[in-house]
Amino acid sequence: MRVINYFDSDRQSHWLNEIKRGDWGAAGFLYELLSKGTFFDAAGKNKIYRTATEEYTAEDICRITEKIICEHGVLVEHEEEFYAALSSMTANYGICKVKDAVSAAEELIRYADFSGFTPVVNKKSVAALTEFWTEKNERSEIK
Repeated sequence: MRVINYFDSDRQSHWLNEIKRGDWGAAGFLYELLSKGTFFDAAGKNKIYRTATEEYTAEDICRITEKIICEHGVLVEHEEEFYAALSSMTANYGICKVKDAVSAAEELIRYADFSGFTPVVNKKSVAALTEFWTEKNERSEIK
């Protein structure tokens, strides 16, 4: 699944027609809001909206997590290695909902490298968070 931002797209008329043709319940309402320019009046600003009906894939969850990290001004370093580690983490801990992706992103930010001008997350950040979660789970099983 490819995630686009309708408002940043240079193909808004194409996506508006696709929404108009949609057979899901809110398609007509969304089409009306977008075509009249009243979307933000009804929905508010600076929120993430998802209009697809299929399940989130591991890749979707990773992209959402990365987007949230970047929105906090944190740089993702070595993207391929980071994605591999993040994919492994999402699979091992069953992260499959946006709420969980937001929580994971916020936790990862805590493990960012703040030694430079711009904070950075990478596979080491993911490894540190995974280690913390593993230790936390092991301690809770002992009790």
